[in-house]
Amino acid sequence: MGEKRRWLALHFYLRKGVLFHHGREMTANDVSYSLSRLMELGFSACQGWMTECIENIRVLNRSAIAIELKQPNELFLQQLAHPSLAILPEEICRENEGIFGRMPIGTGPFRLERNDDYICKLRAFDSYFGVRPHLD
Repeated sequence: MGEKRRWLALHFYLRKGVLFHHGREMTANDVSYSLSRLMELGFSACQGWMTECIENIRVLNRSAIAIELKQPNELFLQQLAHPSLAILPEEICRENEGIFGRMPIGTGPFRLERNDDYICKLRAFDSYFGVRPHLD
């Protein structure tokens, strides 16, 4: 008889009220989209190896997600915290992926206001969920 595979499922509960720079709340669908997008890119992405251990992603509700791993991975939480695995707003990235690299939208302490050949302008994001940045 074949050996039955046992999945390691990790459940993540998102902090409610975390806003993207364009004003929409981050949801589990955004997390699923962002990780699935990197999985589809695979090793062509510079950090594709970080998602190779993911077997399946399930959105449980608006603020909860389950990630099933192919095998135990003690470094998975550190990998999720890497900047390459940033969570993207699904609708903005899908519609404008070509310009998203130049004008990204995230949830961080600074919002990109302008990015062209002459200037890159950041502004403190007043709705940031963490401690206010020390730069103005």
